[in-house]
Amino acid sequence: MNLTEVPQPVIPPSNATVLNLGHNIITNLPSLTFVGYPDLDILTVVFNSIQYIDSSAFNGTRLRVLKAWNNRLTEIPDFSTIENFIEIIDLHKNKIDSMAVDFSRLKQLKKLHLGSNQIQIVSLATLLPHKHLSQLILRNNRISSVTNPGVFSARTIAISLTQNDLNCDCRLAWTTAGNCGNMTVEGECSTPLHLSGTQLANVDFTQICSDTVEFVIPLLSKKHCSFIAGGLFETFDVCFHASAWNRSKGASK
Repeated sequence: MNLTEVPQPVIPPSNATVLNLGHNIITNLPSLTFVGYPDLDILTVVFNSIQYIDSSAFNGTRLRVLKAWNNRLTEIPDFSTIENFIEIIDLHKNKIDSMAVDFSRLKQLKKLHLGSNQIQIVSLATLLPHKHLSQLILRNNRISSVTNPGVFSARTIAISLTQNDLNCDCRLAWTTAGNCGNMTVEGECSTPLHLSGTQLANVDFTQICSDTVEFVIPLLSKKHCSFIAGGLFETFDVCFHASAWNRSKGASK
């Protein structure tokens, strides 16, 4: 249809719950774009040329699903006006280069797809505490490492880090720690050279970390693991295997 902007209902408000505006030439979603669609539940704007989504574009809606892949977004939009409703955000195949967003406010978030963007630095600190998040897709970006996620819920979650430039050093040790917490992390090493192509699940991080960091693990419950790394005390709501990670001070001398 070659639409350049979102059409407004002839007689507002519209009772439409699904709006498909894919394969057009829309370049931005300005303030109050969807104010005439108060019942909007699912929005599809794939294969457009969207570069900007205003922070109040979804104001007045109860949007639950946003499909906006194959656009030209350079940053993750502000979803604060729908923070109590949005469950699925699909922004893959854009030009996003940062995850500098506070996801903790998105209380119902279940799936976040940011694959095939230009993200280099990842922080999961505001994502993994989510009790609903079950799928996080970050494949095919430019990620070399992932900031230690800190505390997160012990519930089923799948994280995809495949097709990145992962440097498999001690900073990624947490990725193999979630078997008993129902966390799975997919990805393969790019460096160091002797680990290139090795799946994260097959990397012996106990050996890698023993050369750089001393791990001290006290008696732990099944859902909580604590360790000291580089002088920073962090607690994880997943299950490390204490026998595999415990290294006495005597053994390190």
